[in-house]
Amino acid sequence: MGGGYKDIVLELNRLCIDGNGKNLASYFVSKCFGLLPKPQIIVSYSDTSMGHHGYIYQALNFVYTGLSEERTEWRMVGSNMHSKTICEQYTLEERKSSDKFALIDRPVKHRYVYFLGNKKQVKGMRTALNYPAMPYPKGDNDSYDVSYNPNRQGVLI
Repeated sequence: MGGGYKDIVLELNRLCIDGNGKNLASYFVSKCFGLLPKPQIIVSYSDTSMGHHGYIYQALNFVYTGLSEERTEWRMVGSNMHSKTICEQYTLEERKSSDKFALIDRPVKHRYVYFLGNKKQVKGMRTALNYPAMPYPKGDNDSYDVSYNPNRQGVLI
């Protein structure tokens, strides 16, 4: 984002829903957005390597801004540890000198942006957007493996 909006940008990361009732994900996200202070810019990504196109973001009228940049990231052989965690726990020298780390190409992702605020605020934020708005990508979505049973928080609020 241009125009000095970096302090109001949030990233929508993981969304896990037990069951998938009609419009459940988009309903949940829209209700969460209603609790956020305004103005706010929300950025989220849809994983192309998992066969996703970001239909939840399209249903919520996010602006599609194309694919993310090609990048590399550190991975630990035989581990699902996130690249950021690896970089926090191990120095660059440790990563480079050990066979248990590999620098791999990260898949590109569909990038979506949403603007929260009144009409004037949204117009200003959209004007400062560094990426052009593009048509939504389409295709058949693949589903994540839903057999994983995560720990659940009993009460949200």
